[in-house]
Amino acid sequence: MTPEKLNLTLYVASTDAASLALVEKLRSTLKEHYQGEWKLDVVDVIAAPEKASANNVFATPTLARDFPEPIVKVLGEIANEKKILAVLTKMHHDTSVVII
Repeated sequence: MTPEKLNLTLYVASTDAASLALVEKLRSTLKEHYQGEWKLDVVDVIAAPEKASANNVFATPTLARDFPEPIVKVLGEIANEKKILAVLTKMHHDTSVVII
């Protein structure tokens, strides 16, 4: 069975060194461990607060799985690759927020 395509959005409060390191960590993790196709968008909520508000994101960093549905938002230890992959690839029955 082929893994589904993942569309992800990472919401950060700035594009400082820590945020850029997190983006690279996520990209590296996905390249290394996810067998399917994926796309990672990054939204700086300071520069584009309307995007965060429109998607009900009120804390950073937040990683959202936009596709496949349902939408899943992850808050907390986003750099923990095993937990992130487990949450992002698990099929949830409804929209959920996961704090790890």
